[in-house]
Amino acid sequence: MDLPKRQKLPHDVPAWVEQGTTFFITVCCEPKGLNQLCTEEKAPQLYDTIAYRHRLGHWWIRLFLLMPDHCHALLSFSPKVEMRKSISDWKRFTARKFDI
Repeated sequence: MDLPKRQKLPHDVPAWVEQGTTFFITVCCEPKGLNQLCTEEKAPQLYDTIAYRHRLGHWWIRLFLLMPDHCHALLSFSPKVEMRKSISDWKRFTARKFDI
């Protein structure tokens, strides 16, 4: 029996969304089911990268929650850096640095 698959949603912000809107973001690791994020070594370093991008003004953190194989965030984004680019750059950096 085939189980339903999560639909891929567009990651562009519609023109009618106001600046400073907070978005609920989920980022998943591959493969699923492994503790790739909540280790004593990786979690503090990941939070450092998140705070660093906050200080740069790429995003503004309302909440960032690490789970073993994914994370949830409430973020607002700078009008200078697109939401898609902010998330993509962070995912690429963390995947390379932490071998996630």
